[in-house]
Amino acid sequence: MLGEGQTEFYCLPKIAGRLGHVVVHKAWIRPVSTEFDWERFFLLRVVPLVTAALLKSPDKIIIVIDREDRPQCSVELAQRGLQEIVRCCGHCLGQCSIHVVVANRTFESLLFADYAAVDSLPILRQAISHTFPNSCEGVKVIHWLNASMRPGYSYDKIRDGMTLAKTMRLSDAGVQARSRSLRKLVKELT
Repeated sequence: MLGEGQTEFYCLPKIAGRLGHVVVHKAWIRPVSTEFDWERFFLLRVVPLVTAALLKSPDKIIIVIDREDRPQCSVELAQRGLQEIVRCCGHCLGQCSIHVVVANRTFESLLFADYAAVDSLPILRQAISHTFPNSCEGVKVIHWLNASMRPGYSYDKIRDGMTLAKTMRLSDAGVQARSRSLRKLVKELT
C-alpha cells in the first residue's frame, strides 16, 4: 500500500485489512505541488517506493494519490501514473498487480462517503449528514464539519480518518455510490 499523505499511510492498511488483506508493506508518498508534472512525480516519488515494495514479494500493490486541484479527471491521472510505473518497473513485476486510485479531490472524499460514520465522529455536537450533498466527489469534505464541531475540537486527519476507516461500511452500495474513488479502491481490494 502506497499513499500520498499521512491519512492514506495510516488508513489504507486498516481498509485493506477489513477487506481481508494482509499488508506486507506500506509507504508514505511525499506530496508535491499540483503544478508539478504528473509523470515526473511518479518517476521521482512513486516508482522508487514501488521498487522497494516489490522486494517484499506482494501479490498486489495499491497506490492512492489525491487529485487535489489538478484539472484532469481522476481516471486519466490514474492511467498515466500506471503507465509510468509499468514503463519503469514492468520488467520486475512478475505476478504482482499494480493499481492506481486517484481520490477525487482528497482521500477524505473517499472516507466521508459513509455519512453515518461521519455523524458518529466524537468531535461533532450532533448528526450533520442531512446537510450533505448526494456525492463526495470533487469537494473539500472536511469543510462540512466546521459549523458543527464541539468547542475546542478540530478534525484530525489521522485520528478521525482512522475512526472513519474502522467504521465505514465499505461494501454498502449506497456508501460506494457517493464516491467513485471508494468504489475503485474496494474493487481493487476485492
